[in-house]
Amino acid sequence: MEAVNAKNDELITVADRSRRVLALMGFLSEITEWGWAEAPPRKLVFRDDNPKLPQPLPRYLPVDVDRRLTEVLTQRPGNELAAAALRLQRACGLRIGELLDLELDCVHELPEHGSWLKIPLGKLETERMVPLDDEILTLIDHITELRCHGRPMPHPRYRRRAQFLFTHHGRRLSQRAVRDELDRATHVAGLDHVTPHQLRHTYATALV
Repeated sequence: MEAVNAKNDELITVADRSRRVLALMGFLSEITEWGWAEAPPRKLVFRDDNPKLPQPLPRYLPVDVDRRLTEVLTQRPGNELAAAALRLQRACGLRIGELLDLELDCVHELPEHGSWLKIPLGKLETERMVPLDDEILTLIDHITELRCHGRPMPHPRYRRRAQFLFTHHGRRLSQRAVRDELDRATHVAGLDHVTPHQLRHTYATALV
């Protein structure tokens, strides 16, 4: 039977249920450790008894929203390098970490198969290749013109020095800078809050 919130007489949320189950598990565990006589002789609450919290996937951007955001990032950028990074993320369906880990030589030409973007090791510890068209190649050329040249920097995964695609004043472009540019662009475009991961979902939806 579902518990009721005493303040509004409505059923408690899944998050409330989860907190109560965790509190009970902690209490039972502690009284057992303390040697209370009332402690149950066996385990009563298990991990599977804790309700799973809903984790909805980020929504993709509708076509008109996608176009308005892209127009601002292209025509009215604030941080030009970060704006170009967001456009590349949208064009290739990258996670933000994969985007910023791209190296300067990330474009590969395969004989009779065109140009491909090599995505570094990411969340699933796998590499992949994304096909590139002329428009995306032009964007990458634009990024190489915007980036600041400098010494190779340590790669966070491979433990070697690398030339990264997104560098600015001797440093790698940060996730904070990319997110700030996205927040600025959505404000200029008159849109609700958008996250970088929504650009990845928009890419996948467009493919479907």
